[in-house]
Formats: sequence, structure tokens, C-alpha cells
Amino acid sequence: MIGRTLVYIVDDESAVREALACLLQAAGLMTKCYSSGEEFLQSFDPHLPSCLVIDVCMPGMDGLTLQSRLAKNGCRLPVVILTGHADVPMAVEAMRRGAVTLLQKPPRFHELLDLVKGAIEWHRECLLQQQAFEDVNQRLTTLTDREKEVLALVVVGRSSKEIASKLGIGQRTVEQHRAHLLSKLKVNSLAELVQISLRDRPRASLDLYNCSVSSINGLQHYSAL
Repeated sequence: MIGRTLVYIVDDESAVREALACLLQAAGLMTKCYSSGEEFLQSFDPHLPSCLVIDVCMPGMDGLTLQSRLAKNGCRLPVVILTGHADVPMAVEAMRRGAVTLLQKPPRFHELLDLVKGAIEWHRECLLQQQAFEDVNQRLTTLTDREKEVLALVVVGRSSKEIASKLGIGQRTVEQHRAHLLSKLKVNSLAELVQISLRDRPRASLDLYNCSVSSINGLQHYSAL
């Protein structure tokens, strides 16, 4: 699933949905359109590298509400918000909630395309890191309590002799536990063992594509309106 990508388009105006879909498809991107936020939430795939392009003003659930709903559910899907009537407070609120940017309709296509492509790659990185994190967590659950004790001491640099003394077991037993750790965690060296045991919640190594630049540019643009 990580190999596929998709751009979700949510807008209550069919003409806008169709125009955006045609332009993005012409650039080689797959798209899926929805007429409302409620419809989108019922069928989107959070595990697919993607980007959400939404209209901020729609009947029922508006764009900012949809953005908040995704964030509340822990979904890191990047969002590009489109609006026909932007102002500084709206732009600030959209950025505060994590939008990639807020663009005024009709958006400049090349700007939208660059943002969408960058956002999809950021989301792909997030999903890969999440997948790796879950894989590590699964491996850690296979360890016995004693192996976890040995692991905790290994990662802070204790030698087998020191671990044996600390836990009141033989040094040879410690060496056996260390061998089991390498096997169960599927690593080949002490350095890899330390790295895998210290891995924290996944976070994208890339900043959200041009987020700070887009935010600044967007606010400057809307301030001039």
C-alpha cells in the first residue's frame, strides 16, 4: 500500500472537484473526489500516502472542522485548504491546526501541484516510520522479563560482567540473553540493538513540505487583501 498514492479532493461544488481532478490527473496523480467531509470520512484510507485538498466553506462539516476531526483521530494526513474568501484569522487557524497551506481559489496550478507532491512524500515518510515503529514494538513484546532487564542495562553501556553482578546471575547467562536479544530483535550488532531499543514514537524526518514558508507567504498575501 505504501507504493500507491492518492489525492483526496473534498468540495461541495462539482465543477471545482472535476477541474482539480483533471489537472492533478494530467500531472500523473491519482485522485478521489467527495462532495462533503462526512462522505470523505466514511471511506478514506489513512494508511495510503496521500494529501487532502479541501474547501474551507461547505454545507455541514466545513474544511476546518474536517481538519480538526482528522487530527483528533490521530490521522497525520496533510491538508491543503482552498478558500474563496480568506482572511488572516482563518489562515492562522488553519495553520494552527496543521494545514500545509491555505490557497485562494482558483489556486495557481503549479503551486498547488508542488505542495501536493511534497505533502504526499512527507506522508509517505510518516507512514514508513509508523510501520517501522510498530514492527519494533512487536519484536519487543517477544522478550522475556529477564531479557528486558538485560536490554535495559545493555543500552546504557553496561558490560556482561556488570550486568551479571547487577542481576545476580552468571556472566555466561548474560551472554546467552544478549544472543537471544540479537536474534529476537533481528539485529546484528550491539549498535543496532541500542538503536532499536531507544526508538521513540515515529516522527517524519522531513519538515512538512514548505509549511513555514507557505504559512508566511499566505499570511502576507491575506494581510494585503
